[in-house]
Amino acid sequence: MTFSKLQASILFFFLLTAILAHGQKTNSSENGQTISIYPEGAIPNAKPNSIDEIVYNPPPQNRFIIKTSKPELSIWLPPKDINTGIAVLICPGGGYTGTAIDHEGHHIAQKLNEHGIAGFVLKYRTPHTDLVENKKIVPLQDAQRALQIIKENATKRVYFNRKNRCAG
Repeated sequence: MTFSKLQASILFFFLLTAILAHGQKTNSSENGQTISIYPEGAIPNAKPNSIDEIVYNPPPQNRFIIKTSKPELSIWLPPKDINTGIAVLICPGGGYTGTAIDHEGHHIAQKLNEHGIAGFVLKYRTPHTDLVENKKIVPLQDAQRALQIIKENATKRVYFNRKNRCAG
């Protein structure tokens, strides 16, 4: 039986929804660890600035972050006993004005963990002309760099390159 790309995408969406509807506990000591995706001072297309990131609805509410100038990747690994070897890069939404980092990022990663899937939440730069040179490509650059990091660390983290996905 052969699936079209649309059918495969629809199937993936329904499987992901079904996975998120059930639950187990996650217990990795690395969960929530955040790393910078670029070396200090080497962020492509970045303009020099002293603008601070703005966080609306601080914890425990769902945070919405705008004016991100230093992209980061949060790591959420499943317990070893249920690890499926699948990794998903999660790019939280926000209409290119910011990122809904908790309810569209960290909460999704935690639910994926409960089903043996590694989740990586990307806090990416949004196209603000006061922060970036080429606003058309910076979110994509950050996503590509995050995928590169995920693939480079696949064997250390016990998930497989061939099973990496991106959502967002």
